[in-house]
Amino acid sequence: MGASLAAVPLLNAPRVSAAPRAAKAVGLDDPAKKEIAMKLVSSAENSSLDWKAQYKYIEDIGDGRGYTAGIIGFCSGTGDMLDLVQLYTDRKPGNVLAKYLPALRRVNGTDSHAGLDPNFPRDWRKAAQDTAFQQAQNDERDRVYFNPAVQQGKADGLGVLGQFTYYDAIVMHGDGDDPTSFR
Repeated sequence: MGASLAAVPLLNAPRVSAAPRAAKAVGLDDPAKKEIAMKLVSSAENSSLDWKAQYKYIEDIGDGRGYTAGIIGFCSGTGDMLDLVQLYTDRKPGNVLAKYLPALRRVNGTDSHAGLDPNFPRDWRKAAQDTAFQQAQNDERDRVYFNPAVQQGKADGLGVLGQFTYYDAIVMHGDGDDPTSFR
């Protein structure tokens, strides 16, 4: 007689050990997952998976936020570009963008280019060759967008995809208190 089905071992049955291991929670902040997130955001923002090539990106996309630039779309009209250039200047006084701080303060909250044109885009691209400016962009991206999204996602019990959704939402809408922002 043949063996009963209950006696046939399952080929893909999970092994059960005497002492189960604690599962390590991996979030979007895992370096490999973060790299994928950077590529996806770059794809949406710049139609390119090469997010590191975007340090030099700058243009006015006509969305009422002035210049949009860099790896995350820092905007002259929303304050995050001002914060970035201030951080860069704190770290490297006299850099090529430091002279634009007064104009960035004045245009904050508007789509104006007053005091920025005609040379700000050229100087942005020049600054983007500086590893100190690249690091400032990375650090501001993490402080303002990435870390808050991952922290909130984890607090809400979300996995990697949910944390990315939060990150994308903060990048696209900001983390303010107006009706269209993440909060």
